[in-house]
Amino acid sequence: MGVLATGWVALRLYSRKMKRMPLPVEDYCLLAALVKNTSAELQLVFIGGFGHHIATLLPATIERCLKLSLASQFLYAVALGLVKCSICLMLARIFFIRPFVIAARAAMVLAACWAVMTFMIGLLICRPLRMNWDPTTPGGKCGNENAAFAAVGVVDLITDTVILVLPIPMVLRLQIPQANKIGLICIFGAGLLTMVIGILRVVAVLNVDFTDFTYAARTAHIYSVVEIGVAIIVACSPTLRPLFDKIFRGITSLSSGNKSSAYGNRYASNRGGNSTTTDGFMKMGDEIALKSVDDRTGRVETRITASQAPSEISLGEERAVRGLGDEDKGGTGIHVRTVVNHLNV
Repeated sequence: MGVLATGWVALRLYSRKMKRMPLPVEDYCLLAALVKNTSAELQLVFIGGFGHHIATLLPATIERCLKLSLASQFLYAVALGLVKCSICLMLARIFFIRPFVIAARAAMVLAACWAVMTFMIGLLICRPLRMNWDPTTPGGKCGNENAAFAAVGVVDLITDTVILVLPIPMVLRLQIPQANKIGLICIFGAGLLTMVIGILRVVAVLNVDFTDFTYAARTAHIYSVVEIGVAIIVACSPTLRPLFDKIFRGITSLSSGNKSSAYGNRYASNRGGNSTTTDGFMKMGDEIALKSVDDRTGRVETRITASQAPSEISLGEERAVRGLGDEDKGGTGIHVRTVVNHLNV
């Protein structure tokens, strides 16, 4: 998830560069969340013995693991809170109608309150603070950690639901093609995945055996990292439109070029003397009939003639279309000649 989230943030920044726009505040929020997402978790695994049964670890390793786990709780609150605030800021910037902006800011305040609540629970669930990594601390006591961290997950789901539902009415009211509207709803609806992961995390937290914390809590920590990573990906996806437009435009241009080349070859074979150049353009004859109309009064033909000078066509019948201006009287030009042939009926 660290690699995927980093890749999406990089694509987001590249899209900003393509649009030549400065980074808004929400981009800096995502960068900070990205840095905080996996820093403590990696240390838990490499120097904290995380994933091993507590009975197999040295006391110093267990203490280090518990300290890092507490730090991970703080970083989880900050990182996910920043992602939620980033999404709210982006929505307020995109849908700038005043009632919606107020609603987006209210959702951002709710997300910030959740982050503060999560941070404070990690700070105060065991007192004194040393009790978190040293159960033998005199006078120390801890509250119901399972219930406290489950409450964090429940409020997390509430904030996710608010942020998920917030843009849907605005998207439905957009005057855009139905396919684009469905695509936008799907992008924002991807937030459902973070809610599913949040539910799985709550279930995992409720089943943690704190007497064997280093082993039993591994699933809950995995879900924490995945939840933040998916949230970062969801937050980045709506901003990648310029990048995907460029990719699809390149594919479409390549496909169109191949079709044009094939059409040119077919046309040349039918004409018997024309061919296709290396850049895909078709070599045409000296005259190309654009329009031919037969009626009771006569036949009208409009032709484009490639010639070296206007003098090759009678002065009364030609109109020159030049790229260098009317003052240019010589050189190669494109001349349109209309010829009327009257028919005796």
